[in-house]
Amino acid sequence: CPGPCYCSGRRVYCGGSGLTAIPNNIPNTTTWLDMRDNGIQTIKNNTFIGLSNLMYLYLRNNVITTLSDGTFSGLSNLRGLYIRYNLIRKIHSDTFNGLFNLEDLNLNHNFVRSIANGAFVGLSNIQNLYVDYNSITTLKNDTFSGLSSLQYLYLSNNAVTAIESGTFSSLSSLQYLYLSNNAITAIESGTFSSLSSLQDLWLNDNGIITIDSGAFSGLGNLQTLDLDDNVIIIRNDTFVGLSRLYRDLYLRNNGITAIESGAFSSLSNLQNLYLQNNSIATIDSGTFIGLSNLYYLYLQNNHITTVISGAFSGLDNLWTLNLDDNSITNISYNIFAGLSRLSSLHLRNNGIIQIESGTFSSLSNLNYLNLQNNDITTIDNEVFRGLGNLRTLNLDDNIITSICNDTFIGLSHLYYLHLSNNSIANIDSGSFSSLSSLVYLYLQNNGIATVDSGTGTFVGLYNLRKLSLKNNNIRHIGAKTFFSLLNLEELYLDGN
Repeated sequence: CPGPCYCSGRRVYCGGSGLTAIPNNIPNTTTWLDMRDNGIQTIKNNTFIGLSNLMYLYLRNNVITTLSDGTFSGLSNLRGLYIRYNLIRKIHSDTFNGLFNLEDLNLNHNFVRSIANGAFVGLSNIQNLYVDYNSITTLKNDTFSGLSSLQYLYLSNNAVTAIESGTFSSLSSLQYLYLSNNAITAIESGTFSSLSSLQDLWLNDNGIITIDSGAFSGLGNLQTLDLDDNVIIIRNDTFVGLSRLYRDLYLRNNGITAIESGAFSSLSNLQNLYLQNNSIATIDSGTFIGLSNLYYLYLQNNHITTVISGAFSGLDNLWTLNLDDNSITNISYNIFAGLSRLSSLHLRNNGIIQIESGTFSSLSNLNYLNLQNNDITTIDNEVFRGLGNLRTLNLDDNIITSICNDTFIGLSHLYYLHLSNNSIANIDSGSFSSLSSLVYLYLQNNGIATVDSGTGTFVGLYNLRKLSLKNNNIRHIGAKTFFSLLNLEELYLDGN
């Protein structure tokens, strides 16, 4: 066993030993050699001759600047080569000659600017290649030649500005491609056309402005496309060729102001669409036509003021619609028409003043409705008509002054009702009488002055377990005010 190292079976550990060169007397039976955290600057040719049994070589966190041709000669059985966190600037054409069985090659966190043509030729068994966190500017058409078994390619956090045509032409087995945090401004037609096995494509945090028609053609098995944090202009041909994209499309933080009609028409299998943190002001009719299998639509934190009738038409299978943190002031009748399977609707932090009667009448499967932190002062009769399956209704942080006795008619399955932080002073007799399934009722931080048996405030709440009336103006409680609350377990009256 080499002097400063530790040997165990066929493994040799020399990590953190202050070495400046690879020791000469490594046993030829070694299968695992750990040289990480040393001061090795160069590796001489033929250093590893005689180590034909070596399977894993760790060179992480040294000061290696150059890998010469033939550096790894003799390592015909090597499976994993890990050279991350060094000072390498270039990958030469014959650096990895003879590594026929290599499966994992990690070169991330170096200073690589260029990869010679054919540098990976002969590495037909590599499955994982890490060249992220380097300084690569251009991907040439034969950069990855020979990597016919490659499944994961990590190119994130480089300085890539251009991808030459044919760059990925030999990567027929590639499943995951990471190109985030580069400087790509355009995706040309056919860039990914040979990647028929690709499942995930990450292009977030670039400077992408334009995507040519057909840029994504050939990606017949794609599941996730991440285009977050770019400046993309979405046209009606942007996503042509992605008819089988079925899981996630990320378009967050792009500064999108408008979406052309039919832009998503080819994405008939997409399940999740992320459009939050953009500058969309209006949702026009037909915007989401074609997304017949969409389950989740996220539009929070835009500048939406107007939702046109029919804006969500075609979303027959939508489960969740999130419109939180926008500037919607009025919810018009019928804007949610067609969303018969919608289960969760988020409208928190808008400027909603009024909700027209019948607005939610088509949402028969809605389970969760959040209207928290708006400017609602009154709730019209039968606003919640049709919501027979609603379980949670959140009206916290509005300006509601009174509850009428027909406000909650039809909410026979409601379980949670949040009315805290409003200006409620009056609750009509029997206001909650139709809420026979209600278990949790929150009325804290209002201006309620009286609750007594004479008003019938809590009549009908046979299943209520928790009632919070904290921080109101209650001065008097009648003898039988809570008489009908047979299952009540928690009652909060502090702050009155």
